[in-house]
Amino acid sequence: MAALGRLRISNPDLAPAVDFQLAWLQTERRVDSRVPLPRTVGADGLCARRFAAGVRILEFDDMVLDWSDVRRLCGQAADLLRRADFLEPDVEARALACLRDARALPIELHRWFDRDASADAGAAQIWTFGLRPYLTR
Repeated sequence: MAALGRLRISNPDLAPAVDFQLAWLQTERRVDSRVPLPRTVGADGLCARRFAAGVRILEFDDMVLDWSDVRRLCGQAADLLRRADFLEPDVEARALACLRDARALPIELHRWFDRDASADAGAAQIWTFGLRPYLTR
């Protein structure tokens, strides 16, 4: 975090990106201890079979998602991205509408995870940050 602070001072044009990263790191720290491990932890045979078959080792349904936390993380990501001017207002509006829809959100996140062409490409950065704590576990 100190390095980001020095970067912000030495390169003022990067200040919005640095501020975003600092705020996001704090957000992730608050939630990291509550994020459960994926269902594949301890399933070495399953992971080995997936690896040998050349398919991804982690599937969407392997993640144990707390939907309240996912909504909050994605909402915070959208807010921080917008404040840093990294997100178009219409993309934010679509993502927030999806976050409020209990049926649409899992479907949209599954599409994003599967890199489905029908997924909202604009909201991808929101989903990426929102699910990052789950993906890095």
